[in-house]
Amino acid sequence: MSNKVITFDFDDTIIHSQYDNYWGFVDGKPNYEIIKLIKNYKKSGNKVYIVTSRNKSEKDLEQEFPVGHPAHLMTIQEFLNNFNVKVDDVLYTNGDFKWETLLEIGSNIHYENDDEEISYIMEYAPNIKIIKVSDSEKQN
Repeated sequence: MSNKVITFDFDDTIIHSQYDNYWGFVDGKPNYEIIKLIKNYKKSGNKVYIVTSRNKSEKDLEQEFPVGHPAHLMTIQEFLNNFNVKVDDVLYTNGDFKWETLLEIGSNIHYENDDEEISYIMEYAPNIKIIKVSDSEKQN
C-alpha cells in the first residue's frame, strides 16, 4: 500500500482560537485529537502537511505581544515546537483558497473546519477526501 499525503488546516483545526472581548482573537486550546492523528499519520510513513491561508510573509515576524501575554498568537512553528509535532512542511496560501495547493502536493485527505474552503475543495478538487473538523472549543 502506498503512503498517502495528508493535509491539515491550522487555525480552528489544529488549534482552537477564541474571541476575547478585550484582545480580539487569541490562542485557545490545542486540538489534541488532531495532534494525535498527525503523529499517527507520520508514524505510519505518510507525508503530512499543514496548509494554511495565513500569509507566509508573517510567519517569522516577531509577535506584537510577548509569549505569556493573553493576546500573544503563536506562530505555527512555535506551536509545532511546543507540542512536538513533526510535519513535512507548512504551506501558506496567503489568503487564497487551499484547493490548488492541495492538488499541487497530491493531497489524498484534508482536515478542514471552514465551510467555504470545503465547498471550493469539493468543486475544484473532488478526489480529495475532506474530513470536516468541528471547532467545539470555539467561544464567541
